[in-house]
Amino acid sequence: MSLAPPAYISSLQNNIRARPISWEGAVRARTITDADLKKIKSIDKVRKEQRKQTIEGDVNGFVTLFLGNGDVHGMFQAAAKREDIIQYLLVLIGDLMDGVSNLATSPQSLSTLTD
Repeated sequence: MSLAPPAYISSLQNNIRARPISWEGAVRARTITDADLKKIKSIDKVRKEQRKQTIEGDVNGFVTLFLGNGDVHGMFQAAAKREDIIQYLLVLIGDLMDGVSNLATSPQSLSTLTD
């Protein structure tokens, strides 16, 4: 059973979702790579069904995008100094975990963010 978040939290998340993020600027600043940009654009501000299909096609790739792996830094580490990007990524991950069930249950899972 899942409880609905308080109205304040929902309002805050909606405000963060509506913020424009200059992903191209993050690439120019070398905060993220062109490959990261391509993956983010494939799921950012698209229909839920399209987002779900895109992620289900490469679950491990998206987990690595956000969390990294031994050799590659994830988006959270890369954008550590950019509060706006971190906030946006946290809301995006929450949306992804609600909409793509196997993203939370994959062996290399985003659920480690909440542990």
